[in-house]
Amino acid sequence: MIIYLAARRGVWSSEPQFRNNGSNRAVAHTVGTRTPPAPPVAATRGFTIISSSPEPPHVAQELSVPTQRKRKHVPDDDDAGSRLPSISTAANVLLIQIVSHGKHLARTVDLFPSWPAILRDGLEINECNRDIHDTFSEEEIANYEKFRCLLDTFTTTEAERFIVEALDEETGQTFTRRAAADLLAQVGQAKQNENATLKPLIIRWLGCPDGLDQDAKEHRGFKHDETAKYLLPMSQHPFSTQKRLDIDDGKIALDSGDWPVFLWHNNDCGNDPSRRRKGLFRSEILLKAAKAVFTSPSSANGSARSRRQTNASKNNMTEVNPATIAYIATLVYYGLCSDGAFNPTTNAGFDLQAFYHGVKEYLELEMDTERGKKLFKWWNKNLFPNAQTKARPNGPRFPAFDDNDDGEESEGQE
Repeated sequence: MIIYLAARRGVWSSEPQFRNNGSNRAVAHTVGTRTPPAPPVAATRGFTIISSSPEPPHVAQELSVPTQRKRKHVPDDDDAGSRLPSISTAANVLLIQIVSHGKHLARTVDLFPSWPAILRDGLEINECNRDIHDTFSEEEIANYEKFRCLLDTFTTTEAERFIVEALDEETGQTFTRRAAADLLAQVGQAKQNENATLKPLIIRWLGCPDGLDQDAKEHRGFKHDETAKYLLPMSQHPFSTQKRLDIDDGKIALDSGDWPVFLWHNNDCGNDPSRRRKGLFRSEILLKAAKAVFTSPSSANGSARSRRQTNASKNNMTEVNPATIAYIATLVYYGLCSDGAFNPTTNAGFDLQAFYHGVKEYLELEMDTERGKKLFKWWNKNLFPNAQTKARPNGPRFPAFDDNDDGEESEGQE
């Protein structure tokens, strides 16, 4: 029987497709097994976070924290009293730490976050004394989980201090607005850093084919056979130059739920739906990209690991989670395509944001299954071979899979 995954509730359904409605499932922190949300940190009740220039408009509009589920008025920037007081030295220290951890949160929590909404919902739910599942929406609870991931980057004392600073009647507005802006800036910085690293490496991994420049992207994507072989939608497998031309001309539309074949070992997604999980998320290019981002570009090429501190070591990262793999998959797609700027949707019409959420939510549903545990064990073994890790790591559309397909790795994938 062919089945489809329902993204929102973690169930199997006979419906042929699902679209992302904008909410994200709860996520796990990278280090250690994720436990249920911690009890709320004690904080002063009753607060409103008000925003003003010069922060980005979307930050200002979303940072309104409700009390007792009632939204309060957010003054315009020209309103009297919109000048907010300066924050304390201790609060500034916390903001510096946010900057140091912000890029890692993009890599392991959410690549397309709304940090104003995450802080707003996280702070409100954190002080809630009621059953949050009866009081808040799935999206708000998902934002709370991401908020807890942010707090996990601090010590217990620092996390408590963050709550106190955010809810301070005089300076909380300034502190929270700046925290959201800093976190959003770090997401952009992470993408910029990783894209600069992967742009030349991806072409080298493809063997530097004629017509492809390591430092330029305009001839990549469906404009060249070698990159198109990786980006080819699963439904179009196996590859042909005519299919590439039809996609490039717009005769074949791209869909974020029609996953690219580079997610599979040897780019082979197979034509039998009953075996479509075989080799999924075990491709060489995914693993190399993950090594380049988290352990060093030299380790991706099989050389000795760099003696410099890596992104993984800086954040005590010893295992991957669903967001990690989704992050790498999205960066690889962007590195293979011809776009010069990273946008939620590529020039060819592929929705990177929906693709990211689709991969992430699929893996979140898989991680408690036996095949999911084997998949994460494979990733942790290959990405962090010297770490002592556990098998389980701390409107998107999914491809069709057969429920009897166990997704076991093929020979040579260990």
